[in-house]
Amino acid sequence: MTTRRRRTNATNRATEGEPLFTISVAARLVSLTPQTIRACEAAGILTPFRSDGRQRFYSQQQVELLQRVKTLMVDMGLNMAGVEVALRLMERVTELEREIDQIRESAALTQHAPPHEEPGILGSAQITRRGSI
Repeated sequence: MTTRRRRTNATNRATEGEPLFTISVAARLVSLTPQTIRACEAAGILTPFRSDGRQRFYSQQQVELLQRVKTLMVDMGLNMAGVEVALRLMERVTELEREIDQIRESAALTQHAPPHEEPGILGSAQITRRGSI
């Protein structure tokens, strides 16, 4: 049974970016209307995958994005333009948080690194009066 769960989880991770849901299924999953989802597409918030017959398909990641859109619209009262700005700002905050983490990691590595020796007079060895090291 544990093996089956592992396979299922691995399969779910592999298919997160794959187009799995039609617009009607995506709409039901997030409790939005297909019209609202099409408005998100028109605003450039997301771009659905298209079949040869031009039918829209959405990935799990896109459905999660639609859930954020719904939260912003319903819970926070934003219109589509506000949603677009809010999503851009959230994306920028995430980028900046990644940069801060990288800077912190760099600083931590620098603090733990042995001090650099100045090239020149004695180097790393101490010379005694007799010239031995």
